[in-house]
Order: sequence, then structure tokens, then C-alpha cells
Amino acid sequence: KLTAIDTPNGKKWRQVFKVKGSSRSAHRKLDTPVGKWTVRNKALNGTSTNRGVQWRKYTVRPGFPKDSPSNLAWLPEKATKGLDAFRLTIDLEQKSRAPKMCVTFQGDGLRDGLSGWTLILNPRGDKVQATIERYDRLVYQSDPVNYEVDDKKPTTLELLYYGKRLTVRLGTQVLFDQNAIRAIPDMTRIGIATWGPQLRITEIELRAPARTR
Repeated sequence: KLTAIDTPNGKKWRQVFKVKGSSRSAHRKLDTPVGKWTVRNKALNGTSTNRGVQWRKYTVRPGFPKDSPSNLAWLPEKATKGLDAFRLTIDLEQKSRAPKMCVTFQGDGLRDGLSGWTLILNPRGDKVQATIERYDRLVYQSDPVNYEVDDKKPTTLELLYYGKRLTVRLGTQVLFDQNAIRAIPDMTRIGIATWGPQLRITEIELRAPARTR
């Protein structure tokens, strides 16, 4: 588990970006090179289903499934510029099904969903399994975990990157615990990709240690 030595004191993490689905203009705060994002019933969601996100574009293995996402949105460049550590939380609408989505960090901010390190969540019935990939290379894979749904509050996906290590939590489940992730030079964009309108996001928040800003 993370300790006070591993991460800065919680009070020293500074908010650098936040968007809430309760704002009608929330989707306009994101850079959207692929697909379409809207706000409906106090939640953000990508509405396209055309699989237009670039995905595994360097794969040469015949028959290797691409299963491209359809919507890709990046947090504003000014929010992530120069970050070498961050805490990203994404609140998923309560009562939602197990999520199929991905979060790319240290990406290029363009049309490729695998341009940086990419966390991919895949539903496995009522469970979720996570992988971390770079282009078509599988770097880490979690065990399937139960997807916990609370009727009264959203389920939070949290990525904590600090000291070149990544911890990922989905609700109370730990998917990855301080897994080593080397930095990609000059790449700091953070993006979210979805496969269609089923995934609904009520809030996105990005924080960084005070020393990195």
C-alpha cells in the first residue's frame, strides 16, 4: 500500500483541472479529436460508435483484434504540461454497468489512443479486468475484480502516478499497486477514450503535487 513516504501529503496535492457533468458546457473544456462528447442528465459521455480512434496502428500480426474506441477526449494541454506526477479521478455514474474505457497518460493529444501509456478497462461479466499497454505491447494485466456499484454515489476510477510508479483503484478494488512506469520524454497529455454512449462520467479531476507546478 502507498505510504506517506511514497506520496506527498494529501494536503499538498493541488487541483489543476476539474470538470463536472452537471455543467452544460463540460464537454467544451476537453479537446476532442475523435468522436463526439456531450452532456446529458448531468453526465459526460461520448456518443459516437464509429470506432474512429487510431488503435494498434503499428500491429503487423494478422488477425490481431483492434477493437478501436469511438470517442477520444484529452484534458487541456495547459493542465498537464510539465507534469511528472498526478492524481486523476474519474467518477462513473452510479448504477452503471462494468465500464469499458481507457485512460491514456503521457500521450500526444492527437488521434491515437495508444500514443502513451494506456490503461484499458474491460468488462468480464460483472467483473472488470485491466491492462496497461503501449501500442500493441501488453505491459501489465490485473486479475478480474468485482465491479462495485453504489446506488447513492458514483464509482471512482483513480490513477496515481508518482515517482515513476502507478497505482490504479476502481472503487475499493486495487487493480495495480505501484507498478513501475518509465516516463516518456516530452509527453504529458492525458486522455479518455470510450466505445460508445454507455459509459457516463459525472466528474473528472486532476491534481498534482505542489512541487511539480
